[in-house]
Amino acid sequence: MLATALTACRSPCAPECIHTLGTIACAANSARVGPDHHQRRVLWQVPAGDPPDTGWPVVLLFQGSLAPAQTYWSGFSGEPLGGLHAVELTEDLLSDGFAVFTPEAVVGGFWCWNTNVPPWADDFSDSPDKAVLDALFEGMDAGDFGPLDTSHMFAAGISSGGYMTSRMAEAYPGRFSALAVISGSWATCLGPFCTLPDTLPADHPPTFFGHGQLDPIVPIGTMHKYEDALDAAGVETDELVSPDTLHAWFEGEADAIDGWFLAH
Repeated sequence: MLATALTACRSPCAPECIHTLGTIACAANSARVGPDHHQRRVLWQVPAGDPPDTGWPVVLLFQGSLAPAQTYWSGFSGEPLGGLHAVELTEDLLSDGFAVFTPEAVVGGFWCWNTNVPPWADDFSDSPDKAVLDALFEGMDAGDFGPLDTSHMFAAGISSGGYMTSRMAEAYPGRFSALAVISGSWATCLGPFCTLPDTLPADHPPTFFGHGQLDPIVPIGTMHKYEDALDAAGVETDELVSPDTLHAWFEGEADAIDGWFLAH
């Protein structure tokens, strides 16, 4: 199932992030994962040093539309949509002992996830994205990526990846320990159009929300609608809102997400 390769280093890559003149570049391994007709690239890395006896806990990071998985592994100061903060998140997670996996959406990551796209919004179980994730989780459980603790899995994502992060609560009940939804909302919402189900998953993981107050793409009210529903259901939540940010990563989100996952 795996075909490992990476520009600038041989497999396995050293888990190193290099800072140079306002840029951060983290080494990652690359694999092709999924059924033959739905294979996707997944970039991944494990922390330096010896793993815990149970293996490394795992974080999945889902990209936004028009932003391939590489955006979690290299970026520069002033990058549009605050992209450098996404790389800071990867670096923080690796430094704190999490294995990081960034699967790609279709069209080389330049399209959105299936979670809120007809017909899969209503039946995600038959979606190409789920076929890829099922294969990825099977490989993790089988040890294809080294020693991983798949009893402690986490997910975060921005925009389309935020909706996809929410989908993990519905598609994989009990699999994730905590989520972080950035500039997104419930799995089937889309921009300002947001209807939540009457009942959220009974075992919905604790969820952190990060959002720009001025977001014109995913209005912050849709995030609050989701957060309020979780609060009413007794699910632990937290939020970080930037008063002057549009639809983008912002300062402080990486540390907050890393801390949220460490706490869970």
